[in-house]
Parts: sequence; structure tokens; C-alpha cells
Amino acid sequence: MQINYIGFLCYKATIMRCSQPLSGFSAHCLEDEQLLHCIRKTNPTHSSAPLCIVDTRPAVNSAVCRVTVTGSENANIYSDFKFVFLSIENIHVMRDSLHKLVEVCELREPSVEEFLAALQSSGWLKHIKSIVDTSAFIATTVGDEGVSVLVQCSDGGDIAAQVCSLASLLLDPFYRTPTGDAAVSVRFPVQRAVLVSSP
Repeated sequence: MQINYIGFLCYKATIMRCSQPLSGFSAHCLEDEQLLHCIRKTNPTHSSAPLCIVDTRPAVNSAVCRVTVTGSENANIYSDFKFVFLSIENIHVMRDSLHKLVEVCELREPSVEEFLAALQSSGWLKHIKSIVDTSAFIATTVGDEGVSVLVQCSDGGDIAAQVCSLASLLLDPFYRTPTGDAAVSVRFPVQRAVLVSSP
């Protein structure tokens, strides 16, 4: 399991992004389990608190992924971890929504009502809201509760990287500076062209 992370010393907690777990109902990796248990124990004031595993996929998608290539953790193996599913759509749905948004922006002299209706039907604002809500949840979990968060998603790591980066911006003003932005970009690299590439 490859883990990218940013530690927040003032909260004694970290935000981590990882690759997907193994697929199949019985698939698991002992080394991954040991690593996650060690991470959970790193918070000296919250060593008994569960590590929060944020899966950006809807719970239904995660269950389907358990038997396919992208995989999902078995909650029975990680019984002292807190699993949260935050229902961000996958990159394919977002790409379609972006194409609809571009069509909205290319409308010739629409009325306000037509523009707002087309914007609403694109679904783009709903996707942006789900990313912001997930980032705020992560920031609150780390900042207010002092609990480390591991974030994962399907179809690559861009959505996980986006929410980890935004949560970092919410937690620490340093990441709102040019130097901090560069640091967070190195920790959580995002392929910026992924949405506009051809399907």
C-alpha cells in the first residue's frame, strides 16, 4: 500500500491518501493491517480512538468493488477502525458533468432562467459541494477530534488527492501560501487534465 500523507503537529493527527486494497471477499494484506494499526496508535492523546477510513465512493459502489479489480477493506478485519462513505461520484460521472457545464457556458445569450436550469441539470455544483463537504469532514475529524484520516477512492487517486489537499488548506494557513501550495501539490499530486481528457 502506498501512502501519501501530511502530518499536522498541532493536532497530532495526519491526513493520508492510499491506493486501493486488494479485491475479493477474502483478500487482505497483513502488512497493510499492521501499518494501519501502527498509524492509529501514533496519536498519544487519542491512541484508543479509531483511525477514520474515508472512502469517497458510495457504500454500494464499495461493496461492488470488493469483488472487482478496485477492492474494498473488509470491515471485520478492521473492527477498531471507523469507516465513512461520503458518496462522491466517480471520475467518469464528473467528466460527463463537466462536459455539460461547458455546454452551459457556451450557450448564446440564454435567459437567467435558462442558464440556471442548464447549470442545475449539469450536476456540476452538486459534485463540487460533495468534494467540499468531504474535505470539511476530514478537516473537522483531524482538527477538532485529533483523529487521523486515511482517504481512498476508486479510479485512481485524483478525488482523494483533491479532498486531502482542500482539507489541508482548511486546516493550516501555511498551505494557502505559494510555498505551502507547492508542498501540498507534492504530497497529493493531482492529474489536472484528467477531467478534460476524452472519455
